[in-house]
Amino acid sequence: MTINMKQTGSVAFAVFLALTTPALAQEPGGPGGGGFTVGLLGFRGDTAYGFTETAALPFIEYENEYFKLGLPTLDVKLPWISTETLSFGLSVDLLGGEGGYEASDAPHLRGMAEREAGIWAGAVMDWRTEAVDLSFRAMTDIGGDSEGSSLSVMASRDFFVGERLMITPKLGATWLDDKAVNYYYGVTQAEAAPGRAAYTGTSTVNVEAGITFGYLLSERQMLMLDVSVTNPGSGITDSPVVTEDRLTSVGLGYMLKF
Repeated sequence: MTINMKQTGSVAFAVFLALTTPALAQEPGGPGGGGFTVGLLGFRGDTAYGFTETAALPFIEYENEYFKLGLPTLDVKLPWISTETLSFGLSVDLLGGEGGYEASDAPHLRGMAEREAGIWAGAVMDWRTEAVDLSFRAMTDIGGDSEGSSLSVMASRDFFVGERLMITPKLGATWLDDKAVNYYYGVTQAEAAPGRAAYTGTSTVNVEAGITFGYLLSERQMLMLDVSVTNPGSGITDSPVVTEDRLTSVGLGYMLKF
């Protein structure tokens, strides 16, 4: 089975960290006032292909004024064109687009060629307003597996209950072009079989909703729980290799910033 965090919660993983780590105290450290965040994270998530994947892994990330290095993304900030409320940057997602699969992952995938997770890169913009925080991402597959592109927007808002509990509801949508959908969910003529017709994927929009809970153990320590549900678009659910039209993921984590 291919372990890929896009299916077990790579989107949740990135949003999970982006939404919760700002609540931890910042401390000047390395170049540009940088600091480290370490922790342990675990996820369990559905895939559109009908199997469930789980992952548990240690986490380490370094961030300063100009970049953020960790997993699943490497981010370069552009502070000279950013403000306190509007920031721009470049991002590389090392864990791919839609995750991919191997033929052995599910019985109905036998005879299918492996789909690679790939490496995606692009531009990001974050806009913080009094009412809501908005995050925009425009990504493309630079690894050349799907040659696809995606556009996504995520809206979120932090609410504090007392001094320690942070609750962050979020709602987002991701548009995938026809190349990305066809690579991950298409069926070629050579892969067609009884009960699995050839299928050419079309561009589609996935919608995600979720909520993140963060509990501050101290100024620099946090426990986290993230729950999200994604409804894939019809370009995906119409595929004969797709068996699920609602995907849930759950993430748990502990983080320490220093």
